Amino acid sequence: MVGVSLRQGWGRMVELVVDGLDEFKCKETYRDGLLIALLKLGVTSLRVPLADLARADVRRRLSDFVRLGFGFPVYSLDSPDEYVLTTITAYGALLV
Repeated sequence: MVGVSLRQGWGRMVELVVDGLDEFKCKETYRDGLLIALLKLGVTSLRVPLADLARADVRRRLSDFVRLGFGFPVYSLDSPDEYVLTTITAYGALLV
């Protein structure tokens, strides 16, 4: 199995300036092009930092992509403390 590590806000909304629609408003969207390309290549193991589980918006994206067949192993540089164990217990269904 081939997997990749995701970093730099992969699960967060970004603002795009869309010319011609509204000059004074930015549109919010996700950067899903990378994830869609990985799915087409058959890469379904996506390693994410444990801190991503602490963010509700990123958990929603994890849930969306788990339904598409992605698996998410997590990593952390710290040894597990009570908070880490609680987070993993609460959201373990999203993880590989």
